Amino acid sequence: MLKIAVFCLKALHLAILLFSLSGWLLPANLLWIYVLWIPAMVVQWQLNQGTCLLTNLENFLVPAARKEKPQQQGQLIKSLFLLCCDCVPGDRALKYLVYVTLGACWSIGCLRWYFDRASN
Repeated sequence: MLKIAVFCLKALHLAILLFSLSGWLLPANLLWIYVLWIPAMVVQWQLNQGTCLLTNLENFLVPAARKEKPQQQGQLIKSLFLLCCDCVPGDRALKYLVYVTLGACWSIGCLRWYFDRASN
């Protein structure tokens, strides 16, 4: 049962990552969700010492995977880099990459939302 819960948690974490990168593609009437989502997610990271609540829950459910807070930062992204590229950028480069990518995606979403509202 625990393995299923951890699998579902990882799937949810991946789904949130995919939404965070592609939410700007939502239909115009739903873009407000994305425009609010990204800042809320970033605030949640900041309030949780740079880690995601889902990462905390995953580490709680899998005691063998427990790490100190600094090691938890970007844990999902690091695992995806290892899976796809067989390497992991440094923490500082990874943080920069995450924030720039999310900022660019969020900016596109905000522009789409703004221009859609302006044209109506």
